Amino acid sequence: MNFCFDVVFSRKEKSMRHIQDDFEIEVIDSEARLDDLEPEYLNFQDRCNASIYSSYLFVRTAWRHFHSDRDQLFVLVFRLAHQIAAIAPFKIAVEKIYFAPLRVIRFISQWGEGDGPSIITSIDESLIWTQIEKFLSDTYKIWDLIVLPEQPVESPLHNGTIFNTGTFQKRIGALGQSHYIALGDSWDAYLAARTKKARANWTRGRKKLFALDQPCSFECIVSSEQISTAIERYVALEQRSWKKGMDFSVGGNETQSGFYKDLLTRLSSRGMAALYFITYGTEDIASLITYKFKRTIYAVQITHSDKFQQLSLGLVLFVEVLKELFGSGFSELDFLGFESTANRRHWKIDWASGSRQRVTLNVYNNGWRVYAYALEKMIRSRLSRKPNSIN
Repeated sequence: MNFCFDVVFSRKEKSMRHIQDDFEIEVIDSEARLDDLEPEYLNFQDRCNASIYSSYLFVRTAWRHFHSDRDQLFVLVFRLAHQIAAIAPFKIAVEKIYFAPLRVIRFISQWGEGDGPSIITSIDESLIWTQIEKFLSDTYKIWDLIVLPEQPVESPLHNGTIFNTGTFQKRIGALGQSHYIALGDSWDAYLAARTKKARANWTRGRKKLFALDQPCSFECIVSSEQISTAIERYVALEQRSWKKGMDFSVGGNETQSGFYKDLLTRLSSRGMAALYFITYGTEDIASLITYKFKRTIYAVQITHSDKFQQLSLGLVLFVEVLKELFGSGFSELDFLGFESTANRRHWKIDWASGSRQRVTLNVYNNGWRVYAYALEKMIRSRLSRKPNSIN
């Protein structure tokens, strides 16, 4: 079922500029207007502590490949004295949750495996979130839910009074961990701080790799002229592995594949992407995709051949890349999100030098749609319960 966006934007709310306190708030709701914003957006993100997932290039590319007719751009630009002070790269869409059509606001970078999406701001973050809350309460009221995944626990959204009025209901999800490696120390000091078991696993895998009956080598591709072929090589290897057909994989579907090819091509032309390979003879057996933005390296996707599982190829390739990053001018490698089950400790935890706590927040705008959704959820929950057994 398609839901018309006339139920989302009223005539009053379609006004593009709003004055609120000392801020001028501009709503970017079309691709043409987002494209017009590009020079200012790029200049602003370069001056702020922005993540690649809030950058213009990522946001614009994700929108280009993933949006459907039910999605509407909802990028909020906050200006003080005509200068940009913050950008909130949102979208809004009518989503069917159970049987209830809710108008849901999300970060655009939740597409494309974006990690820890956030606003970009040159001033106090809590001040901007307060302005967002006021705007969504007083001016733009036709929404039901805001989904804010992987927010820092120290965020004003989690600890402060933002969205804590009677107008809204804020639900806090389970805590998670985001692991990283600080690249400021020397490689030798970092390696010495790893556990004996972690170092042994890497050394053993590397020895087994170079003991194979054909020569093995490492390769790094960064040039934009070679990146297209490198992506094809990655996808070919990935789709021969356990990731074949998975929606989160680079080549899992046509949309995902198109997005990664487009994004990596654009990033590589700016020196912001690299693909790494291990080859066995002439065969690719492991590969890693990384983004580079400001002083952070993002370990985005990794894959390896199922034929050589005993070699710990993912670990071996990763550590070879990691060695080269120490002393390269970058300050951090971000592992991004990954899961580690209770009975299997992920190797990335052993190689991380630190972690940050993250939390997912859902903010509901009290109204009949949300009440209907809550009632339906409660009924479904009660119907799903097994009746008490009678002795």
